[in-house]
Amino acid sequence: RAVLGRNHFLLEKMSQIMEDAKIPHTYVGKESKLTNSEDFRRFHAFLKLIVNPYDNFAFLLIRDILDISIEDHAKIRFEAAKEGKSHFQVWSAGGWQDDYFNQFVEYDFAEKVGSAVSGKFDATKIVKFINESPALTNNDHPVECIRKYLDWLAVYDLQDEIREETKGLQLMTMHASKGLEFPTVIIAGMNQGILPSKRATDIEELEAERRLFFVAITRAEDKLIITTRPETSEFHGKVRVEPVSMFVGELMP
Repeated sequence: RAVLGRNHFLLEKMSQIMEDAKIPHTYVGKESKLTNSEDFRRFHAFLKLIVNPYDNFAFLLIRDILDISIEDHAKIRFEAAKEGKSHFQVWSAGGWQDDYFNQFVEYDFAEKVGSAVSGKFDATKIVKFINESPALTNNDHPVECIRKYLDWLAVYDLQDEIREETKGLQLMTMHASKGLEFPTVIIAGMNQGILPSKRATDIEELEAERRLFFVAITRAEDKLIITTRPETSEFHGKVRVEPVSMFVGELMP
């Protein structure tokens, strides 16, 4: 059985409610949502530079974490262009910076990086994601281990989180459900403004939302349940009106 939602905001709230109520479920997309976060990209910039010191974009992402000012970064870029080197190579020419990165080239590199950036952001979930990745179940040299992990991450897909044998409900977005089928499907939050999105302002965008709804309802093999949020609710002192989705009405004969 699956519960499909238009967005992660809705699914996160449902997952939390289910956890509190001890209802068995799997939130598909929880990990991939993490991989799209800014913190995740900045954290992984350290790892990318270990295996590829020519990655100037990765260096840019962590400039502030390395306490490099905008002015100093401009000087680094100028020197790199003049010498035909990468930004990281110019920055690390002093030697002590290499030691800073070399501490990560160990088998517990995730914890090492996590400790180094803990003052900038919370890397706890990211460290857990790395340590649980199948790319780390080997005894290669640490640098090769990091390289294999990054190769695995490059082809990581949302549906890698889906398991054939899962107890309880599977929560996922409508987009993530493409190509899958379940005996029972519950579609949550079928309100105007959610699906179709309030951003769908022209005919083409509205049609794209209608196709997404079609994807969702055709995931059900035997039973389809459509639910809606209250049409009128109060949020932060403001009254919010969200009528039942127009698409629900279109299903009626």
